[in-house]
Amino acid sequence: MPAFAGMTAEREERVRDKIKIAIPTGDPAGIGPEIALKAALDPAVRAAFFMAQTVALRLMEAKLPGSIINISSQMGHVGAARRTVYCASKHAMEGFTKAMAIELAPHNIRVNSLGPTFLETPMTRPFFENKAFRDEVLSKIKLGRLGQLDELTGAIVFLASDASSLMTGSALVLDGGWTAE
Repeated sequence: MPAFAGMTAEREERVRDKIKIAIPTGDPAGIGPEIALKAALDPAVRAAFFMAQTVALRLMEAKLPGSIINISSQMGHVGAARRTVYCASKHAMEGFTKAMAIELAPHNIRVNSLGPTFLETPMTRPFFENKAFRDEVLSKIKLGRLGQLDELTGAIVFLASDASSLMTGSALVLDGGWTAE
């Protein structure tokens, strides 16, 4: 099966030759306490791991430098009530980010993670309509507001660029101060 499902072999070859940066999220919709641990961890962790691994192998075969940016979460650095499975998946991602960084550094492939706080998106908007939940979340974010997707852009550009050429195995946490305590 091609590494890039659904692509023709010719298209896969053109895309594969251009990939130097990977940004796996490992964040399928619907993770929650009602879902069994295996059902939640498998797609969240495995998808991100295998995407990063596939890109790393392609970069090594081509002898190209690169940057893999795993989109994790602030929850990969803390624990929280009612978020056990989600925290477990993000802690796993933080762990394999560090391990991959060690393994891939000799190939000049950097591996880091980006850990945003709660972001206001169409998918999360219904959760924040619950005032108690919104108030709980905002009480932990020291800047007092939810993050916006466009606030991740600068961090992604930084991690993908030579400006972070000495950075590998690290987490860049954009959490509005949540993990400061």
